[in-house]
Amino acid sequence: MTMAARSVPHVDPFGPARDEMETVLLELIEAGASHHVDLVRLVTEGMARVGRLTLQGHFDALFEQEGREVRLWERSPARGSGHARAIWRRRTDA
Repeated sequence: MTMAARSVPHVDPFGPARDEMETVLLELIEAGASHHVDLVRLVTEGMARVGRLTLQGHFDALFEQEGREVRLWERSPARGSGHARAIWRRRTDA
């Protein structure tokens, strides 16, 4: 039985932040003509949640990018191979 490779669906790392922003806007609309102190609290708390989710989305995107790039990163030579010493000598001889 053979299995075909499946592509991983792209997930927007900023999707939760966008959803939370929409929630904050809807809360403001529902608040209507509330006292300005209540509105400021609503916006301040809501934007703190949006900021946290945005930062987390940024970190998630970086993690995903690193996962793709890790194959390209230079690997250190195996211990005791002498390869690292030879490179070091060439660098110090110059």
